[in-house]
Amino acid sequence: MKRVTVLLILLIGALAWYLSADVGAIKARSDSPTLLSVRDTPAVAAEEAVSARQSKTQYSQAVDPPKQISAQAPITEPEYVPPIAKDRQQDDAYQGDLHDHQAYQRYQQRQHNDFKRAYISAAKDKVALLKTWLARGEREGISPEQLQFARDKIAALEQAKQQLEEQLAQQ
Repeated sequence: MKRVTVLLILLIGALAWYLSADVGAIKARSDSPTLLSVRDTPAVAAEEAVSARQSKTQYSQAVDPPKQISAQAPITEPEYVPPIAKDRQQDDAYQGDLHDHQAYQRYQQRQHNDFKRAYISAAKDKVALLKTWLARGEREGISPEQLQFARDKIAALEQAKQQLEEQLAQQ
């Protein structure tokens, strides 16, 4: 396993070296005769790669100089700031003793019940939305197959919601 890892690292290193080499030097080498010259030794190739990297960084610095921020620029608020909220999973994490199997089962049951309540709430909203879309589809003349598909979907959501409500009532 260690040998495979070492081989993979060497292959990735060789690929990275090959991709970072100067394209012009590679093309010049491919146009040259097949006889090896002094320039094709590994030491010369390594020196060429280093000089190619240096010339690339010098070129990129010459083309894109760092932007200077003027001291006179006004400070403005960003267009969008994401909301900062606590991670819900940290609050809901089990805080009891993991050796108390019954307490952990109660915790899991509470989580399942919360999930069922969330599904019921979301299903109510989704059914209301689908019913408005269904009415609009009927007004605008959508095909009967698509209307029936929407009706079936609404019925399936209502059935699942009813089953979950019954399960919650039994507990």
